Amino acid sequence: MTTSERLDRARELCNTDGMETTSNPNTIKTITAAFENFDKWETYGTCFKAIKNGTITLAEIQDIAYEVCEINDDIIQMRMVDMAKYAPRTPANDRLIVALGGEAK
Repeated sequence: MTTSERLDRARELCNTDGMETTSNPNTIKTITAAFENFDKWETYGTCFKAIKNGTITLAEIQDIAYEVCEINDDIIQMRMVDMAKYAPRTPANDRLIVALGGEAK
């Protein structure tokens, strides 16, 4: 798949007309733009904030990341767990770490 095709696919993810999604269309656009202008920790921080706010799912971020940058699902999951571990330790963050597939301390 060419870069152009990946970007077209990511833009399709932004068009939620008739598409089942659990996220906010504006969040999908924000996440897509973050990966199009990839800056490692800024992009992952944007993704983590959206997951924590409940406006997008990990699976949706993984789809966008792969379509735009060919970043594998396991890398996105690992980075989201990392971001959760860097956040202040609270029972809610521990639950988020586990929900993302990590292990809470």
